[in-house]
Amino acid sequence: MRIRRKRSRRRRAPKVGDIISERYQIEHLLGEGGYAWVYLTINPEIPSIRRALKVLKPEHVQDKAVMGRFRREAETAALLENRHVVRVLDFGETDGGLPYIAMEYVEGETLEGLIQRFGCIRTSDTSRFALGILEALTVAHRFGVVHRDLKPANVIVQQVTDKKHPIARVTDFGIAKLLHSTKKDNWTVDSIVLCTPNYAAPELLRGDPSTQSDLYALGHMMAQMLEGYTPYFRGSAIEVATKHLVDEEAPFGPRTRQSPLHHVIAKACEKDEKKRYQTATDMHNDLKTTCQYIPSMVTDKPLELIMKIEASPIQSLDPPNYTSSNGYTPFGVDPTESAKTDRMDKIDVSWADDL
Repeated sequence: MRIRRKRSRRRRAPKVGDIISERYQIEHLLGEGGYAWVYLTINPEIPSIRRALKVLKPEHVQDKAVMGRFRREAETAALLENRHVVRVLDFGETDGGLPYIAMEYVEGETLEGLIQRFGCIRTSDTSRFALGILEALTVAHRFGVVHRDLKPANVIVQQVTDKKHPIARVTDFGIAKLLHSTKKDNWTVDSIVLCTPNYAAPELLRGDPSTQSDLYALGHMMAQMLEGYTPYFRGSAIEVATKHLVDEEAPFGPRTRQSPLHHVIAKACEKDEKKRYQTATDMHNDLKTTCQYIPSMVTDKPLELIMKIEASPIQSLDPPNYTSSNGYTPFGVDPTESAKTDRMDKIDVSWADDL
């Protein structure tokens, strides 16, 4: 029976036109990471049905740790049903012997791509995206699932027909941890925790993640949306990780410190878990309350209109100049917004009830 192992010699990447499991026809490559390719596929019988197919690369098929991560992603994401989570629909193997995960195809751009393209994101959209991400985390944490690698690259911004503004959708649960699992957790490589240092909570770096680790990551993401860079953006991965372990406040940039969102971000980024938000619901409720004092939450233009304006990209790692030569501020940023909100009464944010 072990002779079947020879199949590994025939493992190959899918090609355009290949039909996998009789229901996924490869259209083109959407993206590529260190472990897998992601393809756009259509159903051969019903071309309007499109799926994203994540296919593990041949060189990792014999790696038990990577295979475990890949299967864990399928099992974990399949548990989560929420409009802010990219759903996993199927799991299988290509004719070329490579495992795949079939996911719903989300047409949009990663949050990382938006930040890189525009330099920073206005306060109102930062709030909207964060509220959506917190909805996803609430569902995940309810199942005892910790994402552990929450970052802008793992969030897709999608325009939906029933919403004026686009929504954020969380993807890539490849190194998620099931807190109630009795299986040994070995998501390390050469004793290094698998995560992205810029967003890693101290307890995650120590190898003991909790649901609050995701809230810490989101706090740093919110600061990055406002500033264009994370609080700890200088230095090597080891140097950045070390800074997260130091018992002091994160060095937020000027827009974060002056933002009405500052207290939410600061609490999410507390190094001490006892001082941090205890649940995603707690952070969601506090952020939603804060949104009542941000006038642009109901007055700003839809993001798709703003995105048509070419904004000046960040030219260096220094704090960017938020006003371009033509006077446009990326994503409609108003530098005086925080000052205005001090004199504002509450405004209606009923739009957030169905997030």
